Amino acid sequence: MCVFSNWNDFVCIINNMIDFHVHVFDPFFINNRDSITDSFFESMYSDPKAKMATADDLIANMDEYGIEKAVVCNMTWRNDDYCNRNNYYIINSAKEYPDRIIPLITLPYEFTQLDVQSSAVCFNLGVMGIGEQRLPLHYLASDNSPVDYLASVLKDANRILLLHVSEPVGHQYPGKEKITPEALYGFLTRSVDTTKVLAHFGGGFGFYALMKEVKQVLSNCYFDTAATPYLYEPDIYNVMDKLVTSDRILFGTDFPLMTPKKVLDHIGKGSVSDEDYKKITHQNAKKLLERIG
Repeated sequence: MCVFSNWNDFVCIINNMIDFHVHVFDPFFINNRDSITDSFFESMYSDPKAKMATADDLIANMDEYGIEKAVVCNMTWRNDDYCNRNNYYIINSAKEYPDRIIPLITLPYEFTQLDVQSSAVCFNLGVMGIGEQRLPLHYLASDNSPVDYLASVLKDANRILLLHVSEPVGHQYPGKEKITPEALYGFLTRSVDTTKVLAHFGGGFGFYALMKEVKQVLSNCYFDTAATPYLYEPDIYNVMDKLVTSDRILFGTDFPLMTPKKVLDHIGKGSVSDEDYKKITHQNAKKLLERIG
């Protein structure tokens, strides 16, 4: 079991961690949060207490906590211009910090096939996929929607799709929506060959892996730990190891919502093995990124 009495001792032993789920914003959005007219943004960041960060803030946080690399996500926007602006900020931040930032971009909420085609051009700029993407329920209900086209494009380009997923039960919080395992299931059955990362432990999707047909549908899905201390007891790590194996759990913080230390302390309280600690904090992410790189 990995237990460290001193944080610096931990960083010395696990010094190549990869945070697979963080968010940064163009300073424009931070400086003008009161005037940003986008319902998703407003629901999560209109409160001045809601934490936002620039790429420079992220790098400082990574240096403080011994994080080698971070997969940087955009949020899903309803406003196309805002979405594009933050996408380009993330891409340019990755150019500024090429050894530290791994960029993902998002599509507008109700995206079209043309939007997907336009985003694919960014793959030539080092973008590793799409995320953190929220999907419209009516897209998920159809087997011939833009989201199926997106999955096909990502599969052919060998890129990942990092999806926001919410729990169907439990407490409410900003950003919790009806994109639950039940809502996603049909889409996942149609896109098994596309590599996906289900955020926030997939809203509990892995619990259904005891069903043989669901286990097959989840065979190309990973589960990140973003915001997990706010959602689950520390037992979640060993439970998910038994259900989907620790090989598919990716350490993620949801920075700036919380620090790496908060999530890593939570993992430590779960009494995971030393081997699983290393898998979760960097080995799994490294293998996945090498596979799609």
